[in-house]
Amino acid sequence: MLTIRCLRARKYQNKSLGLIISIKLFTLCYIGIFLFSYLTFNTGAFYNDTSKVVGTFEVGTWETPPDKWDKSSLAFQDQDRTINMTSVDSISCKPLEIGALIKNNGADMNGPSEYEVYFSANQNPMKGQKVSSGVINPLISNHSEVLKFIAANPGNYKFRAFQRPGHGNKSDRQDLWSETITLTCDNKAIDSSADVEKEKVEDSTPPEGENTQDKTVQPEEEKVNTDAVNEQTDTSNTQLTDQPNENNEETGTEIVPSNDTISP
Repeated sequence: MLTIRCLRARKYQNKSLGLIISIKLFTLCYIGIFLFSYLTFNTGAFYNDTSKVVGTFEVGTWETPPDKWDKSSLAFQDQDRTINMTSVDSISCKPLEIGALIKNNGADMNGPSEYEVYFSANQNPMKGQKVSSGVINPLISNHSEVLKFIAANPGNYKFRAFQRPGHGNKSDRQDLWSETITLTCDNKAIDSSADVEKEKVEDSTPPEGENTQDKTVQPEEEKVNTDAVNEQTDTSNTQLTDQPNENNEETGTEIVPSNDTISP
């Protein structure tokens, strides 16, 4: 019987050959899958491409929900009225403070609100010029506040107030207008008072002719006074000289002046 011996190298070579072939087949399959996915999908372009793509798309629009209404409700209480700006002394039309009463007829206000003042000389102030603005303090239910403004010119004025946000469950801000406040200036009274003042000034200042006459009369009065003083001195001197003669006549004696001199 013949015994055939196989070399050890050949024995193990056959075993490793199958492993190598399986590894190569797996590698080829993996490369094929990778190439197929790379050529089919463009995902790699998004990560590796440096070009800038610009584009817009609209997803949708939603209305913003309105603020929660605190159930307050403002209302003006005044009526149309006319006020005369002429001062008590009827000299001028001075700036005047006007106001509009506003009341909260609803629930308590959770925060403040705003108001504005509009002016027009002869027309409706709602189409006029905005001259001022202010803040309405938070009012509790059934309480009121006076909105004030100092008006400098005659004309028509209106207050515009804004309700709290969300009033009536509406997104738009609701507003309300007061009645018209008309300011007048009585020019006739001012003109008449100015005329009276002018007359007083004219009466207090003398005419130019009187001033010159006083200047000319004054020296004459001084001359008359000096003449009267001279006459008084003359009469006093004559009385002194006549008194000794009268005494001599009563006694019967005569005083003769002596020419004798007394020697020392």
